[in-house]
Amino acid sequence: CGHTMKILYDNKIAEISVEVENPDYPFSSALLDPRLTRVGKTIDVEDQVIKFSDTITADYCVILSHNCTASATVTLEGNDTDSWDTPSLQESFSIAGDSLIVSFTSAEYDYWRITIDDPTNTATGIEIGYIFLGTALDMPGFNRPKKIEHKSNSLAQKSTSGQLYGDRRLKYKAAEITFPDVSETQRQLIKTFWDTVDVVQPFTLLIWEDDLDVEEPIYCSLTKELLWEQQDIEGLTWTLTLEFEEVF
Repeated sequence: CGHTMKILYDNKIAEISVEVENPDYPFSSALLDPRLTRVGKTIDVEDQVIKFSDTITADYCVILSHNCTASATVTLEGNDTDSWDTPSLQESFSIAGDSLIVSFTSAEYDYWRITIDDPTNTATGIEIGYIFLGTALDMPGFNRPKKIEHKSNSLAQKSTSGQLYGDRRLKYKAAEITFPDVSETQRQLIKTFWDTVDVVQPFTLLIWEDDLDVEEPIYCSLTKELLWEQQDIEGLTWTLTLEFEEVF
């Protein structure tokens, strides 16, 4: 084991407002749509603000499917009033592959917002496909051996004379991870996760949440039902294998 896996599935974002957005790509619909391909757009790249006017308890925020550059300044702020001179929480996002992510001590505020300043960006506006704001599900320790697949649904065909012809399509990741010692308390939390997502709702998987440079966040879904195996010992301890596949 040695590393902690986290699953970000219980997204609390509901009320969304953007100071100046592209009317053809509203954030209010894009960020509530699970498809990363449906994006919200601003009309500028400097001093942009996305606000969530909800009472939310959170310890993680992740931005997926964005066009921010590596030099962008992206900040998460939380406050009990809609005043932002000295917000109670102010945290900077880090880059993790194609994602932006920030974790912090769990806190509850009535107002949250994300500020983006990306003056070197040559795009006409900031694009974002998905934002998670909420608390993470801490998974139990997992087996050292694990499977992370890099898959493709491209088509390849070899001619009778040996030439290879192909249709390049989508590349995506998949993972299979076994949790050998799941307590009954942990099992109940995972059951709540399963009841929420089933095999139809995507979520963000942090396989090694403290080593996101090794494996960046994966936006994925479960591909199989849960099979709980009770261990042959006294007490309630379980073994569980989860299988995930990346979605877009």
